[in-house]
Amino acid sequence: MTINTAINLQSTYLGFIDTLTPMQKSKVEKILSDSKNYNGTIMSNKQFIFNQLISGSTPQLIENYQYYKRDGELTKPKTDYRIKLQDNSFYQVEKTLYNFAVYLAQNGFTDEQKANEFITTEQNHLAQLAQKEFDRKQQEKQHKKLLQQQKQEFNNWLSEQAENYSDNTKLDIAKDIFLDCQGDYNELYLCKLLVTIDNIDILACKEKLKNSLYSHNKTSKKVFYYVTGIKLPTTDKGTFEILNSLTVSSYQGIVSYKKKQSKTNNNNNNDTKTESKLPITEVFYKSIRKPSPHYEECTGIPLSKYGLDMFITQYSDGTYQLSEAKSGMLMIDADTKKKLMDKLKDVINLHGIEKINRMIQDNINSNGIGISPKYQDVV
Repeated sequence: MTINTAINLQSTYLGFIDTLTPMQKSKVEKILSDSKNYNGTIMSNKQFIFNQLISGSTPQLIENYQYYKRDGELTKPKTDYRIKLQDNSFYQVEKTLYNFAVYLAQNGFTDEQKANEFITTEQNHLAQLAQKEFDRKQQEKQHKKLLQQQKQEFNNWLSEQAENYSDNTKLDIAKDIFLDCQGDYNELYLCKLLVTIDNIDILACKEKLKNSLYSHNKTSKKVFYYVTGIKLPTTDKGTFEILNSLTVSSYQGIVSYKKKQSKTNNNNNNDTKTESKLPITEVFYKSIRKPSPHYEECTGIPLSKYGLDMFITQYSDGTYQLSEAKSGMLMIDADTKKKLMDKLKDVINLHGIEKINRMIQDNINSNGIGISPKYQDVV
């Protein structure tokens, strides 16, 4: 007969699962928490075992247990797990329930007062942990808010400094380098780059530089060399190590830059024709993952094809890359524009436009920085 007790084990296992691995814990929790009909009363397995032990029942293990089947043959020997009642009748139970019963008996939890004291201590401990976790999340929230505020203040300061940038010698060098390497430049980007270089002693500027001078941004690295005299390695790791140790006082000074000669004739008509053939560029944003996910402003040639918004940029070594505009995701690169278009066609034929659109959306959803700033105001 099941004895009712005032102690409810709904939210506790009395420490039985505390030392188990996560996988073991999940399995044991399920077995103990499953409910069954015990003599007309629905209760969890753990509550049933506890109630039985409180009433004086004991766990019992019978090794090499056998019984006769209906056909008269003996079953194979097995270990039989039981809860033995005071009248010597018993319940056959799973091994996990038997082990739980043994644990309760060995730890004195057949004493209701001791069980109550354990539950009270456990609940207080869990409440303290919950409060600590709540406090941690609040502090984390406040910290993120502070970082966002500091980031916004820095961006405002950087924009103001860039708009008023007055070192025309460095700015002219940066413009010439971008014209030679990429055929165009974004003056606001160049001014921001130069402001961070000039103020590398400010930690936020140093971190901004790391985001700007990643391995693929060879043109910006070139600007850094000619305005500081410091040549950076081709790898991100080597670049960041040097930037971490640099101060303004470490700079070696401006290196003279010789602008490439135009291949056009000197007459005005030819100059006009050449300028008219220059591709129209726009401001875009590349998605950069290192050292932390962010969008990097750049100039590129817009391309709309296969229903995709894309843009083409060119490395200083003459190679091209094609990126999707809304996610800033690099799609392909090639030695020539023709090869770039051929590769794009191959990618479309291989994957199909629907799958590529899903990949683009998945990238936006998972990159941690959302859609490109170019599209944030129009989405």
